[in-house]
Amino acid sequence: MGLRWVYGVVAVAVVAAGLVVDGGYGFPAEDLVEALPGQPNVTFRQFAGVDRDVPAMYEFLWSHGLISDELENTIRKDCDFSSYSFVGTRNESQYQCYDDLDESYEIASNHVDIYGVIYDECYPSIVEQELRLRKMATKMSYGIDICRMYETSFYLNLPEVQKALHANRTNLRYNWSDCSK
Repeated sequence: MGLRWVYGVVAVAVVAAGLVVDGGYGFPAEDLVEALPGQPNVTFRQFAGVDRDVPAMYEFLWSHGLISDELENTIRKDCDFSSYSFVGTRNESQYQCYDDLDESYEIASNHVDIYGVIYDECYPSIVEQELRLRKMATKMSYGIDICRMYETSFYLNLPEVQKALHANRTNLRYNWSDCSK
């Protein structure tokens, strides 16, 4: 029994060492792309965790006036997108880049829906006034009700709706919201 246990431990160690040396599952990471049927030999580093969309996203934000020229220039100066990665541990040499990207995302998302930059703006104060007057507040932009979030929040905070849903039974002084900060 003792010898069988030793062989088992050795087998597990050999497999684990092979995974570490080869990059996982016995295949070098470079071969994963090159071994696909009909795939030409390629030299890009996509499988190294590099996210190719990142520079395009910030180029889009800048070209549509959502971030300033200064911030866009800073991103170009501080970011090496050939080795940029969202996954794993962050590269120390890229810390300033991460800060720049976070700042630009925050600036852009404070003013517009980052996932719908071409939509019209929904002004919460106007929506709330229309809802209080029992008017329809729906504002359509490219076939999407851009005020739905405010309408839903208003509706779910109505006392009769909360009573019907057995919600807010302790009569909290603040409104319900779909997420908290």
